[in-house]
Amino acid sequence: MIQEPTLDQQAVGQVWRAVELSAASLLAGWLAENVLDSGLRMRGTAIVYGVFGFYLGSWFASTTGFDWGPALAGHALVPILGGAFVTAATAKLIGLGAAGPRR
Repeated sequence: MIQEPTLDQQAVGQVWRAVELSAASLLAGWLAENVLDSGLRMRGTAIVYGVFGFYLGSWFASTTGFDWGPALAGHALVPILGGAFVTAATAKLIGLGAAGPRR
């Protein structure tokens, strides 16, 4: 007979899923920051890019059906990476606009 998972096993499974998604978001944000180099010298920019990229990528994947590629904890990684890169590119454009023209 197959036993139903206990409450402890379910809680551990949910925590492990949250850790996987957090690690994927952080890695995507770190990769986007290092590739695009937004020029913002603040702590936590990679985390912000990853979290916003996760939300933006998940929203884009759910509205357009673009949720292919390798998955981690039920979420495709390609939209997460795409969202992180879009967020980092937007931050780079904002930084360039705030710096003003070069002379």
